[in-house]
Amino acid sequence: MWADTRVWKISDVGLPEDASHALHSMLKILHGKSAALWQLSRSADADVLFVGVDAGARALDVARSAGKITVAVTEGRPTTDGCSFVLQRPFRVIQLLDLLDSIAEHLRKHPLTRTLVGQPWVSSLSLREALTQPWNGWRVASTDDGGSLWLGEGRAMAEAQVMQRLRQAPIELGRFMPSERPPPETACSISLPDLGWYIGMHTSGQLAPWLDERQRYSLQRWPDLGRVGATAMILELCAEASARPSAHAELIQRTDCDAVQASRFLTAASLAGWLQSAPPRRAVRMTDAPRHGGWMRLVSQLRKRLA
Repeated sequence: MWADTRVWKISDVGLPEDASHALHSMLKILHGKSAALWQLSRSADADVLFVGVDAGARALDVARSAGKITVAVTEGRPTTDGCSFVLQRPFRVIQLLDLLDSIAEHLRKHPLTRTLVGQPWVSSLSLREALTQPWNGWRVASTDDGGSLWLGEGRAMAEAQVMQRLRQAPIELGRFMPSERPPPETACSISLPDLGWYIGMHTSGQLAPWLDERQRYSLQRWPDLGRVGATAMILELCAEASARPSAHAELIQRTDCDAVQASRFLTAASLAGWLQSAPPRRAVRMTDAPRHGGWMRLVSQLRKRLA
C-alpha cells in the first residue's frame, strides 16, 4: 500500500560519474520497496535533488530557489549546506531506503509547493539582479543541469557545453553568489551584453516584467550580428527601434514580427543594456517619420539576402 500515489521525481547534480551511476542503480533496485513511488528525471523537473557537496554552493542555490527537497551527498565528512537530508558515500541500500522513506514522510506532512525553475523569468531576473548590483571579484550561478556560469571582470565565463547551450536554447540559472574561486582555465568567455542578448532571446515570448508594454523604447546600439547571429526579423526590429522609439504594439504594427518576437527582442535588448526609454510621445502622425529612406532600403536589401 503506497503512502502517496503520486510519483515523486528524483535527480542529482554535482556527483562524480561513478557516484551518479551507483545512485541510479540503487534507485532501480529499490523500486516498489519504498513508502512512495520514485522516478528518475532531469534536475529541472525533480522534486528531490541529490547534490554533491563539491557542487553544493552553486547547485543548492538553484534547488532552493525552486523549492526542491535537497539531499547533500557527502563522503563521510560533515556538511554546512543546511540540507534537511544527508546521504553518505559509499551508498548502502538500507541507508538509501531509510532516507527515501524519511523524505516520503516529510512530503506527506509538508506538501511540496514550489516555484519551478523553468518559470519564464528565473534566469532573466537572476542576471538582471547581478548586472544592476556592484560587486568585486567573481560571482557564480548554477545551471539547471549542474553547470556553472561566472560573472566578473566585465565578462561572463562558462565551460564550452554551457556556452553552446546558452547560444542555442533556454538556460535556467540560479542566483549569482560570490565565488572564492575564479572560473576554470578551460572556461570560455563571452561579453556581458551578448550574454544578456542570448538569455533574452530565449525567453518564453512574453514581455519582461520590468518592461512596460505602453512605454516606447529605442535601441541605442545594434548587437554584433556577426557574433549573435542575424535573421531578417532581427534586422528589421533593430532598424525600426533605432530609427524611432516604439512601444511593443508599435513594433508589431510597423514590422512583420509577431508579439512573441517583439517581446523577446525588447527583453534581449534590455538585458544587454542597449534599450532606452523614450520621453512621452508628442502629437505626431505615424507618417511623420518616413521609413523608406536610404537606411531602410539597405535593411530591406539585407532582409532579402537573408530570406
